[in-house]
Amino acid sequence: MTNSYDFIVIGAGPAGSSIARMLAKKYQVLLVDRKKLHDFKEKCCGGLLAPDAQKILAKFDISLPEEVIGGPQIFAVKVVDLETKKKQKYQRFYINMDRKKFEEYLINLAIAENVDYLDNCEFINFSDNIVTLKHNSIIKNISCHKLIAADGASSCVRKKCSPKRVRPQDLYVSIQELLPNNHNLNHFCAFFDKSITDFYGWAIPKSNGILFGGAFPYENSKQRFLMMKNKVLNQNLIHGTSIIREGSIIARPMTNSDFWCGEKNIFAIGEAASFISPSSAEGFSYAFKSAEILAKLLLKDKNCSLQKYQLKSLVIRANIYGKWFKMPLMYNKTLRNTILNSSLGSI
Repeated sequence: MTNSYDFIVIGAGPAGSSIARMLAKKYQVLLVDRKKLHDFKEKCCGGLLAPDAQKILAKFDISLPEEVIGGPQIFAVKVVDLETKKKQKYQRFYINMDRKKFEEYLINLAIAENVDYLDNCEFINFSDNIVTLKHNSIIKNISCHKLIAADGASSCVRKKCSPKRVRPQDLYVSIQELLPNNHNLNHFCAFFDKSITDFYGWAIPKSNGILFGGAFPYENSKQRFLMMKNKVLNQNLIHGTSIIREGSIIARPMTNSDFWCGEKNIFAIGEAASFISPSSAEGFSYAFKSAEILAKLLLKDKNCSLQKYQLKSLVIRANIYGKWFKMPLMYNKTLRNTILNSSLGSI
């Protein structure tokens, strides 16, 4: 490790590890994460890789090793309206994986490309091209040409270096528990109940149980989670006592002003930029796509402007705009139940 880098990437999730790996082909790159590599908790995430994300990984020439696969490979989602008790199955093609092992795999790919990596390292500040970090309780000041924020919805870089804040009404808490799979659930589930949340819940079979969770408005999120869990328990869709509970923040982009591409000498990618689906909370494809867009720009021009990145990333925002039009079909009870009753696309 040196005292100067071309780029320092804060956050070693899918977005951060991907852009670090790509930029390392030409530049000196430092990848930083506050978690320890081999003992960090799995992020609160169902661990399903959607077709859009699969396509980008194929473009990167990345395949998943066997140890990353985290459970049965299932090709059906059961949609359940908890208010009307209507249900319907639909065919879907997700890869069911172990999120923790997936992140470790992507980090190791970056390290293999000569990316320097610091875990257990906290971002403190960025000023005059100097990044202040706290690594193993020791303060380090390291210079860089540009800083890349890839540290998720509750981005420390955004909080400390930008006046632009996430609107409180756009903050959600994702909460999930690992439960025993006592009844061999053989499909994914999506739960809807407007009286509890204007987002949704899920149940995903894994090799070691079932991940049951949901995304809930920030206020009273724990109580809302328990309300949904009790309703699902009463329908005998899940069973047993919680083995693990975990949670994380989601910043759901609902207006154009929610997006943040960065500040002077700072670029933001993935969820730090609020690039996440407002309809499904799928973030892998946006993490990979924003990393790819910014990496291409910087590999071509180290001094690429923020304005050029904003322009090139318009394709991501346009995709998210499209999700806004999809949301009424999912979250309007009347429209959703009309579709469920029609059996359109069901299996």
